[in-house]
Amino acid sequence: MRYPVLFIGGSDPSGGAGIQADIKSCQALGGYAMALPTALTVQNSHGVKALELLPPSLVAAQAEAVLSDIRPQAVKIGMLGSIAIAEELARVLARLEGEVPIILDPVLSASSGMKLGALEAVERLLPLCTLVTPNLPEAASILAAPAMPTPMLIQALKEALPGAFLLKGGHGDGAVLTDWLWDGKRLTSLNARRQQGNQLHGTGCTLAAAIATELAKGKPLHLATILAHQYLQGAIRRAAKAPLGQGHHGPLWH
Repeated sequence: MRYPVLFIGGSDPSGGAGIQADIKSCQALGGYAMALPTALTVQNSHGVKALELLPPSLVAAQAEAVLSDIRPQAVKIGMLGSIAIAEELARVLARLEGEVPIILDPVLSASSGMKLGALEAVERLLPLCTLVTPNLPEAASILAAPAMPTPMLIQALKEALPGAFLLKGGHGDGAVLTDWLWDGKRLTSLNARRQQGNQLHGTGCTLAAAIATELAKGKPLHLATILAHQYLQGAIRRAAKAPLGQGHHGPLWH
């Protein structure tokens, strides 16, 4: 089996995040990666300098071309960029709803702080998604709420989102970071000690891509998320031993 996975998101020429990180994660885990860019960025380990969105019709045409030929066993969506792109993707991907797991990593800004997408674009795709993977700031944006304690945030997400979510705790404080998986029935904590170093560019992309790949291989959501979390921690550890880039956001070692 080749386990085809369709990745949709921005292109990172430095290879640390976006569809380049998706491809590397997928193929490291034994999947077959297909990649559909929504935007071209100018970025490296120092941050994102500029971006240009692709025309929504071109994004949709890419999706149509892939789906008419190779049916993915999972889809992972990252940076959308605009409501128009989200609308086109929602129209095309609707044919997969309920049959193919769709993972949405709601990328709204880069590690350097540059805005990468509209919240309304993320909201347009939420009803199609099997799993949403916001970090703490993204969760607050989705809820249009100020910062709140994690238990309150989890409860608010349960009420606001139509399906499962993974609340990522990488922006939290403390020596141990916790991700929280709500699969619709149970809440599971995934803990990891905070790792030192600046080789953390693309962690969100990598985690969501790994979950999508494990789902494509037939793993249930709970196990797929645990395996992806373990893979991410290993990618961070390996990168710290062989760092790349001169900036503050070096890439993982996929």
